[in-house]
Amino acid sequence: MAVDLFSIPYVPARWKTQLPARPHRSVDYIVIHDMEAPERATTAESVAKYFSTATKRSSAHYNIDVNSVVCSVLVQDVAYHAPGVNHNGIGLEHAGYARQSRAEWLDSYSRTMLEEKSAPLAAALAGIFAIPIRFVDRVGLRNNVRGITTHHEVSQAFRRSDHWDPGPNFPIDLYLTWVQNNAPKAGDEYMGRQSDVVGVCVDPLTGGTYGVTRNGSVLVKQMAGLVPAYRGDLLSVGVITESVVAIAANRSGYTMLGRDGGIFNFGTQYNGSYSGLLPEHRIGEREFVDIEYAEDGQTYICLADDLSPYHFGPV
Repeated sequence: MAVDLFSIPYVPARWKTQLPARPHRSVDYIVIHDMEAPERATTAESVAKYFSTATKRSSAHYNIDVNSVVCSVLVQDVAYHAPGVNHNGIGLEHAGYARQSRAEWLDSYSRTMLEEKSAPLAAALAGIFAIPIRFVDRVGLRNNVRGITTHHEVSQAFRRSDHWDPGPNFPIDLYLTWVQNNAPKAGDEYMGRQSDVVGVCVDPLTGGTYGVTRNGSVLVKQMAGLVPAYRGDLLSVGVITESVVAIAANRSGYTMLGRDGGIFNFGTQYNGSYSGLLPEHRIGEREFVDIEYAEDGQTYICLADDLSPYHFGPV
């Protein structure tokens, strides 16, 4: 089941750390929580409303119940849900209680919530951030193993909270299976909001293809056995533009080029841009048409419409 993150209602949490568009934060974990709230049709909305006005420093990225998902913190920002991995984790809150038995976690309400709402969302997030679909316990957390974990394991690993949710009976085995069932299959694409494609490039790690539209949406397509990682696009960080003209990739991610010579980095290092130069360092008015990476894999070369190349990278 495909999940459109843009269609999820957003009720901003009071407590969060909003990060600039560059550099993007690295996300390594999906953290499973329960809300300590009853199984109702409006629990996600109620908890999102609580996060929006909370006096306690707390928040999570998504709140999930049997029939809805509500976003409280955008994925590019930091939520306060699991001390120790706040900076590199995404928190998923679920209706229910840590004291629940396995049978209660698998009743009609909880199973529908987990299998039909939470697992597709977790699969989409895992695909976007190239997070392996595997359980990571406290030992793995301490050794920087990436994957899906729980608040309890984070508490045990870093001793910065005493939360034990979602409890010892949470069906993590079935949950991982449901997430895997929603993971990208061969030939699948991640597609942003579409307009005309203006540029394509090849992912050097997988042989897959990145495409970019003029509004900064990124399309990802498998070409050689592995799906290249989607690392975000301009829409995901709230940038509105119709000026993107090209895209290039290195082993870390991809870089977009704007018509004015502006650079937008997703996973790659920002080394400067034509639009960022002081006026006295610019050479007249330029429109840019293409970008590529040099052999060093770090320097990007922006090509102007008069074929003049502009290099930005290590000296």
